[in-house]
Amino acid sequence: MKRQLKIWLECARLRTLPVSLSGVVLAIGLAVWHGHFKWVPATLCVLFALLAQVVSNMANEYFDYLRGADKVGRVGPRRGVTEGDISPATLRRVTAVLLALDYYFNFSAVMALMTPVILIGGMTMGWFTPTEAAAAAVIWSLFLGLVRYRSMTMRSLTKATFDTIETTASVLFIVTAASIFAWLLTVS
Repeated sequence: MKRQLKIWLECARLRTLPVSLSGVVLAIGLAVWHGHFKWVPATLCVLFALLAQVVSNMANEYFDYLRGADKVGRVGPRRGVTEGDISPATLRRVTAVLLALDYYFNFSAVMALMTPVILIGGMTMGWFTPTEAAAAAVIWSLFLGLVRYRSMTMRSLTKATFDTIETTASVLFIVTAASIFAWLLTVS
């Protein structure tokens, strides 16, 4: 029993948890500074950050195993699946249960946090090129805003689209002006 607990704690990669908490601690500090701190949301944010990091670590270990990225006797932290201590099916089930718990307790950020998973995971697994991954992330974000959270209306989508076009045009104008200026400096 004690050995199994140690194996699962290694799989959770507890050393990565402070990184996941850094943003939450900063947000809590800002809430305290501005006088808007509340215990319940702060506690839920801490718990979600920890749980999301553990789920991410377990999913990472599972997909590294599938791709053959980890080898037996590798340098660095021990990998439970690669070493044969945890079966891939068990790790997959535990990861699914943790995601289901996130969803059940209405930690709705899980769905939004899937966007970087789609981007990075899709490119890493070879499912998308970078441009296709960006399009997939936009489609996922639209699904979340229009269907899952229902926080975006067609009017706000139209406004967001025009704001994006305006910002992109401004940035491209700056890049164009900088390119012309660089050419002038080179020629003269």
